[in-house]
Amino acid sequence: LVHEAREMFDQMPERNLISWNAMISGYVKAGRFLDALDVFDEMRALGVEGNGFVATSAVVACTGAGALTRGKEVHGWVEQSGIEMDEKLATSVVDMYCKCGCVEEAWRVFEALPVKGLTSWNCMIGGFAVHGRGEDAVRLFDQMEREGVAPDDVTLVNVLTACAHAGMV
Repeated sequence: LVHEAREMFDQMPERNLISWNAMISGYVKAGRFLDALDVFDEMRALGVEGNGFVATSAVVACTGAGALTRGKEVHGWVEQSGIEMDEKLATSVVDMYCKCGCVEEAWRVFEALPVKGLTSWNCMIGGFAVHGRGEDAVRLFDQMEREGVAPDDVTLVNVLTACAHAGMV
């Protein structure tokens, strides 16, 4: 189906930001991350200004492709473009950095968030967990609770994983 969508997209006499994002996110949902990034590059080359939705889709494509360098480029583009780093976009950036092994950069983005939702907390705790930083994960969990954010099952699995990976029985 994504092939048919691309054919229709290519035949459109005019494309707007919604159609660009639909094509990029369609490729992401189909697991065709490099194709999503190609469309993102095409959009930028044509001078189309992006937004948070496009940025989030591009970051998720970088995560899926394991493309840290591209992820850093997209993150830089977001910062230069003045696109608002809302919770969804920031969580996607944190997730990308964690999954690509740059936990310190993920932490920097996480710390800069003015408002952190449960998903952001879970993502950062999970990032610490998979990289063997159990004490950091537990400290962050404690901070989350102090700030009044109620944990869910994902939070608890992440904390238990962190403890297991770090030998914190």
